[in-house]
Amino acid sequence: MEKIAGRSSLQVFESQLGWMAVRWKDDLILGLTFSHADPQAAVKAIRGTPDLIPRETVAMRDARQRIRQFASGKNLSLQSIGVSWDAYTPFQKKVLSQCRTIGWGEVLSYRELACLAGNPRAARAVGGAMRSNRHPLVIPCHRVVGAGLRLGGYSAADGTSVKRDLLRREGNNLRS
Repeated sequence: MEKIAGRSSLQVFESQLGWMAVRWKDDLILGLTFSHADPQAAVKAIRGTPDLIPRETVAMRDARQRIRQFASGKNLSLQSIGVSWDAYTPFQKKVLSQCRTIGWGEVLSYRELACLAGNPRAARAVGGAMRSNRHPLVIPCHRVVGAGLRLGGYSAADGTSVKRDLLRREGNNLRS
């Protein structure tokens, strides 16, 4: 993670999807990582250390609770959680904004998402945008799959097995 101007806060907590770490600046998520075996692995994955005096706002507490509920399998939207778009190119932001609208239990192909983002020939670039996602779950890139409903890749710890598990929780049993 690049240097962040000003102070940021780091939350580390356990969920049904393993240990998670969320880096915040104000009430916006700068990054999220999950599916870790212990808190140290989560902190290492998000590349940071907590502030000396961690702080938590109401928005942060509410977001953490919603993320934990989502991780436990509850069908709910995480669209109300604020994310920082600063680290993304305009194209990535457009694609990830569209990805954020994919609902629980739905999947889109990279090509379909490219069409929604206004560039139907950019399926491979959409894959790159998914790899750049610093906000998994909140921006549900696990719901984007390859042509023919192939699973495709996933950047979380344990990769495609985590993607498959997330999709199964939402009622999708893809073949690959």
